[in-house]
Amino acid sequence: MSKPSRRIKAGRIKVIVSEPQFNQKAAQALADETGARIVVLSPLPGTIKGTDTYLTLLEYNVGQLVAALQS
Repeated sequence: MSKPSRRIKAGRIKVIVSEPQFNQKAAQALADETGARIVVLSPLPGTIKGTDTYLTLLEYNVGQLVAALQS
């Protein structure tokens, strides 16, 4: 098990946050090793469908985090 995986497990981290412009392979490998969920959030409006304004981006990001933390 890698050092990041050990830290995730030791910290009882349940969600790994990534961004759409990054390769998802590293996040997926960590999730596979630890059981954490991956949540893709965007820092910029328009990078994810339906997030064309700053407000819709915030609503999307908050909704994704809430859903991941509740499950």
